[in-house]
Amino acid sequence: MALTHPSDYRQGTNAPYEARLVAESPGRFLVFTDTFESNPGNVQAMCGASDTGERFVHVVALGRLSHETLSVLVESCLLSIDPPPTSPEWRPKRDSAGDVGSLVLHFGDEAQPDLTYYVEADGAVSRPRTEANP
Repeated sequence: MALTHPSDYRQGTNAPYEARLVAESPGRFLVFTDTFESNPGNVQAMCGASDTGERFVHVVALGRLSHETLSVLVESCLLSIDPPPTSPEWRPKRDSAGDVGSLVLHFGDEAQPDLTYYVEADGAVSRPRTEANP
């Protein structure tokens, strides 16, 4: 399955050099991150010496027709997005609305509030809701 990687910068064609599972519900959905080089093939250009990359968080609904329900850029040296180590954060919690947990993206910047996405049992994702930074 092809994943999207929305960004203001064109992504290189290199494969991700790191992936990390954030949360899962077997047979229902996966939440994970993948990280790419910021500027592949041009180590002297912007972000060339940086050991961070362009990191995205994805939610993929599993089933007969698996599909991506969320893709968000959460770290980027190109765009000066430098989240704290706690981002993204998975908070499992069933509620009466059918959500099984929330995915919180912390940006570590007072100008950029945290974003919370609610994930349903089938992997569907709500629109982002903003939260004030602590």
